[in-house]
Amino acid sequence: MVTVVSAMTGFNLTIGGVLGALLALPLGIRGNAVGVPVVLCAAAGGIFGVWLGVKVAARFGGATEGRAARKLATIGGLVGLAAAVALAGARVSTLAPVLAIMMPGVGAWLGDRLAARRAV
Repeated sequence: MVTVVSAMTGFNLTIGGVLGALLALPLGIRGNAVGVPVVLCAAAGGIFGVWLGVKVAARFGGATEGRAARKLATIGGLVGLAAAVALAGARVSTLAPVLAIMMPGVGAWLGDRLAARRAV
């Protein structure tokens, strides 16, 4: 679960950032303002990545089945994504980027475990 959600989130963050940069070109956005569509598209890509990662993990048995479990896992993944952005922005140590990469997946896993515990 951690690996799938983290990988999907990272991939979609990258694709979203690239699409944001490509979107800025035809709109005539130049200089520092290019960051606005890049950040917006990367954020949308990250959110989509968490959702898709949870869905794929549930489909292949890496997560608890059920709508409520996927919802809690997605919420946990989004909280992890927000924590990852905060940690990556803080630049507290050289280990921070590695931890930031894993945080969406860990958040989704925690949400999934919470859902499994509630079902018992």
